[in-house]
Amino acid sequence: NYVFDQLEEKKKLFGISEEEIEKARQEELVYNPTRIDIKAPHFVFYVKAQLEEEFGIDAVEKGGLKVTTSIDPTLQAIAEEEIKKGVENAAKRYNANNGAMIVINPKNGQILSMVGSVDYWKTDDPRIDGNVNITTSYRQMGSSVKPFVYLNAFSSRGTGPWTVSPDINSIAFGSYKPTNWDNRYDGLITARKAIVESRNIPAVYTLQMGGIDNYL
Repeated sequence: NYVFDQLEEKKKLFGISEEEIEKARQEELVYNPTRIDIKAPHFVFYVKAQLEEEFGIDAVEKGGLKVTTSIDPTLQAIAEEEIKKGVENAAKRYNANNGAMIVINPKNGQILSMVGSVDYWKTDDPRIDGNVNITTSYRQMGSSVKPFVYLNAFSSRGTGPWTVSPDINSIAFGSYKPTNWDNRYDGLITARKAIVESRNIPAVYTLQMGGIDNYL
């Protein structure tokens, strides 16, 4: 409206009629999000949020802070590329649309790369909603619990990577009948192979054997 007011004041200078200006005023405004050339945006805003929590938004926005992070630009570029390729392949095979990755140095917990979605700027597709950082969102934990299942069995039952578990389709635990993610069943399988291949049935069997209370 400010721009239209200026045009109206100087319509003779610009050679524009009042009718043209009024017609333009009636047009529906369409706002496009501004794309900033920013590297590792999910990580940047993750760090920014932590700084705001610790120092306050004024200090972060106007305090002239110089922030050094643990991000590795080379690993970040590799992670972003791998997520894109992974989602492209998964879209064809599993109808998956989004993915994320976080790489952490196990020796000190430093974050080396963080990819919160396949495309931070893809906000018009609700299946992706690119601004959302999946790595910090509350998600179903899935197969990430399996190492703890085996750790519990190793420590509480004296089993080890060599321990054999059934990987069969006919096994059930009460009313719960698990299946493997690829609908393949290998019969007897060692814990080492079961965790490498993320087999569901041996994991549930091992969970029962190690005890759910102990696991929790």
